[in-house]
Amino acid sequence: MLSKKLLLSAMGASCEVGGYVVEPDQGLKITRGLVEYQQTGVAWPATGYTEAANVDGLKINGIASSGFAGGVVAKAWAHNGNGTIIVLIGSATHYYLSTDYGATWALVQHGMAEAPTVVLWAFNKFFLYAGTSQSTILVSSSPTGLATSSQATTWAAVATIALGNANDYRNYVTASFDGTRIIVLPSGSVGQAINSLAISTTGTAYAGVSLYNAATAGGSFTTFFVNNPAAGNNRWLSVWYNNGTAYHLRSTAADGTAWQAVTLPTTKQIIGLTVANNLFVLVDISGDTFTSPTAATGSWTKVGAIPTFTSAQLTTAPLLDPVGGDSTTLNNYGYDTKISYIQHDGTRFLIHTGPCINASSVTGVFSYSTDLITWTTRQLTYAGGRAVNGQLAVLPLSNSRLFTFPLRATDSSPDGVQYCDNWFSTPNYIGRARPVAVPNPNSNNSVAQKKYVRTK
Repeated sequence: MLSKKLLLSAMGASCEVGGYVVEPDQGLKITRGLVEYQQTGVAWPATGYTEAANVDGLKINGIASSGFAGGVVAKAWAHNGNGTIIVLIGSATHYYLSTDYGATWALVQHGMAEAPTVVLWAFNKFFLYAGTSQSTILVSSSPTGLATSSQATTWAAVATIALGNANDYRNYVTASFDGTRIIVLPSGSVGQAINSLAISTTGTAYAGVSLYNAATAGGSFTTFFVNNPAAGNNRWLSVWYNNGTAYHLRSTAADGTAWQAVTLPTTKQIIGLTVANNLFVLVDISGDTFTSPTAATGSWTKVGAIPTFTSAQLTTAPLLDPVGGDSTTLNNYGYDTKISYIQHDGTRFLIHTGPCINASSVTGVFSYSTDLITWTTRQLTYAGGRAVNGQLAVLPLSNSRLFTFPLRATDSSPDGVQYCDNWFSTPNYIGRARPVAVPNPNSNNSVAQKKYVRTK
């Protein structure tokens, strides 16, 4: 745990590794014999800092990926479990592809007539789904997602789903795979009824199925769709939010042929939905977390609340390690993406907390928890001069690897894409990535004060 005690070196004091001193600006590093202090706002390679690399508050993860031009945001993603990742960016022509767990990226053509909004890894292939304005959903597949040297894609059109609804499905399609079947659920634009979905056990042939009789209006905000095989007949769950109302559909047949509407445990906007430990896990915009084994009405248990801070709190108490980010982070989450705010790597829950605000500079942090109650915050190397509501998705590839990708157009610089091969135990860097400003104690004092953290 990082010490928050401030000690003035002018008084001849010292501090433990992870503690702070306030000094006149002496550059990025102060060395006094075997003791070393680093200016906050700087990340240093962890090599040679054995003690600091074991202090949670000094650990910094993330290595900048290459091949990413910036200016785009993640809309959806999928991983084949062996290092190949596809990230959809809302483009009518391209997506981003990595074959080395996010270390390098290439812009690849998808060849579809519309921008795909869903990518799945199923039946040992990648599948892309793109809604059209003509009430249909286009489906393409590729065994690798790779491109040839001429940038021609390996994607092939395999199906066109027609559900008989007079709806515009562009940007309003979700899908999920439970290991046996794919279910494609169009969420529709605002005011359009959702009364059917499509099911496939091959990925190439799809059968339409009617939903429950009381058709629900579609949602203009994020729609999440997951499956929990441990829930048996109730394994499929779709959640969306529209015009102040949250909607919730769960299956009553394992094959997705029967559905019912049920009541959510919160009326607030849903920003995250995942499955972990045989439970559905839900997060609303206030940071409250809920779990349920079946998603039935009344079956949800409130587990905890992800701590959040206001911008003012972060400015006046700059040593806070914010877990839930600031109010801007949560209030803007989910408008630009269908990527859940909460993820699970098989062992831990993982959230990205958005920016920590300090004057004009921000830095990314992410947090993890095994119980949704106690959260540990880690720093990312992503830092400096960002928009206040910029956000990154922190996406687990396994319980040791992750990668990050920008989520909002206000914050889409190339250094937002990073990767980490061992995020849980070994930091890539050490220090305090977020600069901590110190006002001069005397307005007549022209010597700028800086806060330094001890690293040796």
